[in-house]
Amino acid sequence: MDSTYPIRDVVTEFLEPGFGLYLLEVVSGNKECKVRVLLDKLDNPYGTPAIDDCVRYAKVLRTRLSEMAEKGLIPEDFSLEVSSPGAERELKTVQDWKRFQKLPMKVLYKDTAGTSMSLVMKFSQEKENSSEWTIENAQFNVNQGRYKKKMKKEDLLIIIPEGSVQCVNLYLGDTTG
Repeated sequence: MDSTYPIRDVVTEFLEPGFGLYLLEVVSGNKECKVRVLLDKLDNPYGTPAIDDCVRYAKVLRTRLSEMAEKGLIPEDFSLEVSSPGAERELKTVQDWKRFQKLPMKVLYKDTAGTSMSLVMKFSQEKENSSEWTIENAQFNVNQGRYKKKMKKEDLLIIIPEGSVQCVNLYLGDTTG
């Protein structure tokens, strides 16, 4: 029984204004169904909903999923988890990078030589075939020798070719830049 489709509809139907769906995972078998929802709070600087937001949404969603189970649309034995994507959430798209542009991000990418690099940076802008980032004054970068106090502005700029960014997460470690 593939119940992802009707569950997705219900999950999005009951989102309050100001909330989005960061992730929906549905694992279902013949006799059980596990539903995991990660809420995005669109007006929060880090996109993080409060625990009360998750509890309130879970209560409404659990009621609706129970109704679906009674009608045989999903297995009667289901579990529901509603939570935040976490403060250091993965940013999956350029739109995410733009949304959190003022915040430091830990970026894993391949440089032009194909070497994997990891730096704490802020997203500057999207270019035609690349993205532009600025290295942050973060202890993570200092420890790697990638940030020094009197660096020139042009030395702080990193241009990453399209397709070379492997993973981007919000970064909550120490920054002073």
